[in-house]
Amino acid sequence: MNDEILHKYWQYLCGKYRKKNTRRTEYTQVKYCLEWINKPVREITKDDLTMWKAYIMEKYKQNGNTRRVSSVNRFFKWLGRKDLKLQVPKQELVTRMVLSEKELEAYLEASKTDPLWHLIALLQIDGILRPSEFGKIKLSNLDLENQKLYLEDTKTGNNSIILSPRLTEAIKNYLPYRDPLPEYRDYLIIVPYGKYKGRPPTAHGDFIRNITSRIALKAEIRKRVTPYTIKPSAITNYFNQQLNPKIIQRMARHKKIETTLRYDHVSDEMVRRQFELRDFNIKNLDREEKARLLFNRYLSGELDLEMLKQGLELLSEERKHYENIAYV
Repeated sequence: MNDEILHKYWQYLCGKYRKKNTRRTEYTQVKYCLEWINKPVREITKDDLTMWKAYIMEKYKQNGNTRRVSSVNRFFKWLGRKDLKLQVPKQELVTRMVLSEKELEAYLEASKTDPLWHLIALLQIDGILRPSEFGKIKLSNLDLENQKLYLEDTKTGNNSIILSPRLTEAIKNYLPYRDPLPEYRDYLIIVPYGKYKGRPPTAHGDFIRNITSRIALKAEIRKRVTPYTIKPSAITNYFNQQLNPKIIQRMARHKKIETTLRYDHVSDEMVRRQFELRDFNIKNLDREEKARLLFNRYLSGELDLEMLKQGLELLSEERKHYENIAYV
């Protein structure tokens, strides 16, 4: 019914978007919408679209609907029908379950039984790779001497990651175990068994998901663990190590710092442990060191001017208290 207009829209998307997945997603959302309404596109009304939106809001999760409605809005804008624009549902902030530092260490330790497992685990933790990126790593894009891995056509474009020394070592240890088909010799990670034996993992990430689950099982982690568990867990762990958020942003290859900060999923136990550690350290400081700590936190932005003044007043009262005791 709408094949001709959809074909033209596909051609438009091919000229606008570089990434195949982006083009396919935009096109598919529009196609499904038109199929559900089941009318020639020129006859579609705002009421039709409102009913479609009500249907998807009932059937699907809100964050997915944000993309669906946005895609349909862009289609009708391209068509010159701005009057059909729908209100886009707001994105909900999803807090993912994360592994504790101890669980993450157990996961990494369990991966050491297999060179491929260990490489995948370190690419997840040190490289913070997305599941779809594992199958894109090429030997020709590896610069082990300068500790760099260049990535092509990722979610955030062409970019690179810095290789940690242990990740560099894991790559070297894995290389002798590769058995690629001739046409896939340049790819680093090669599936060793099954339907895709000799090929790199697919973009869907099923192979990486399977390996992740097996490592977690061996580590005796009693939670459902996927690649999307390891990534926020690794980033959270870096936050708990008080690593500079800008450094974490670079490691995760996020365009905006706000995206990085969303991954700061600190668990209750981590907060308690951090408070205990901080309180222990502060109790063992003298007044001069406490004052210096207050100024450092003020300069780093942790405290505002009013909080700094209050802290200094407390120290002053503490000093007077001890002076009075000494006088008595």
